[in-house]
Amino acid sequence: MGREESFACLLFLILLLFLNLFFCFIKNSPLERKTYRNGLFVEIREDGRSKVVRVFPGGRMYSKIKERCGNVTNGMSISKKGCGIMSAYKRISLGIPISINREDLYGLCAIPGIGPHLAEEIISYRNKHGRFNSVKELLNVKGIGERLYKKIRPFVRL
Repeated sequence: MGREESFACLLFLILLLFLNLFFCFIKNSPLERKTYRNGLFVEIREDGRSKVVRVFPGGRMYSKIKERCGNVTNGMSISKKGCGIMSAYKRISLGIPISINREDLYGLCAIPGIGPHLAEEIISYRNKHGRFNSVKELLNVKGIGERLYKKIRPFVRL
């Protein structure tokens, strides 16, 4: 192979590398995040440790979970001891919004853009004014402006 052909092959490989990185960036972009909306994410726990997170689209397994736990919610955790809810970090990573009315400091810190100080401000506001009636009320919390609100909005619910 001549010098020109080697150089052309090298340029072609570099181009393929950049295209691959570009498409990976688009695919993993937070704006393109896709969640499994027609199913139920359930964490199956064994001996106090997480074993697996499964997606149940409905049907027979959904009714079995409902039979065992009663209330069926997305992001629940099932073990031999009973039913609960998986950690806020897991729910956020699965695209399941977390409740700003129920989460503690640790859970609120799972929201991208919210650190311990801002989580304390949210809890302080919640303790002072009662439960949030609207997610938009987060704008009243000291330290949360319009830009941060737009960033955290997909990750929270009442």
